[in-house]
Amino acid sequence: MTEKGLKRLLIASLAVNLFLVGASVGGAVVAMRAFEDRVTPRTPPPPPVMEAAKSLNDTNHARLREVMREAALDAAPDFKAARQARRRAVELAKAPTFDRDAVAAEIESARAAEIRGRRRLEGALLGFMTTLDAGERAKLAPVLQRLGLKGKMKRPDERGGPDGQPQSAAQP
Repeated sequence: MTEKGLKRLLIASLAVNLFLVGASVGGAVVAMRAFEDRVTPRTPPPPPVMEAAKSLNDTNHARLREVMREAALDAAPDFKAARQARRRAVELAKAPTFDRDAVAAEIESARAAEIRGRRRLEGALLGFMTTLDAGERAKLAPVLQRLGLKGKMKRPDERGGPDGQPQSAAQP
């Protein structure tokens, strides 16, 4: 081979090697990022009532945590029943023959169980609020507005404008 051919071969070899090194480094970076995403657990935000509880004095904060923990334990069977009814509704909906009334009955059963569970939680919160002075109660009051809004769509007239206030129908 001539000297000119060897130079071309050397340049091609360097280019291939640089490509392989770059691909290896890039693959390692992508793999490490994917591994970090799996290793770092994402914890959901606390419920609004627990977020608001942080603004209470230490004694009331601890009392509220205990009251809501007990209420959640009391409400757990209701929420479990709701999940089971929804699973039954899904199974009935997947059946070869669709029985609308049976599916609707399971959905209604789930809804009733969810309402029972929510009633327990909200009742415990309201009962706790009766033990607070006006200042502490005012710190928890906004939670009553947010209960149950998670994941629900708002009507267009309830959506907040840029300042967070509801937009009126008269505005363009």
